[in-house]
Amino acid sequence: MIWALFCAPKARVKLPLVPLVALRTVLLLAAAAAVLAAGWNTGWVIAAIVFAVVILLNAAVTLMDRDALVQRPPA
Repeated sequence: MIWALFCAPKARVKLPLVPLVALRTVLLLAAAAAVLAAGWNTGWVIAAIVFAVVILLNAAVTLMDRDALVQRPPA
């Protein structure tokens, strides 16, 4: 519900870039924590760590490329 209200491309509430990226990152890192909580064997731990690293890299790239969230018309 939070994603639909604030983070989705057709969200009802439009947030500025930095709060939007922060909210997306927090929600996705919560999902990575849920993967970690699903099991403590090596496979789940590695999957959760890889997922978290990808989420953080995505947030960093999005903040560096401010046009990343803007839909560009097809060429």
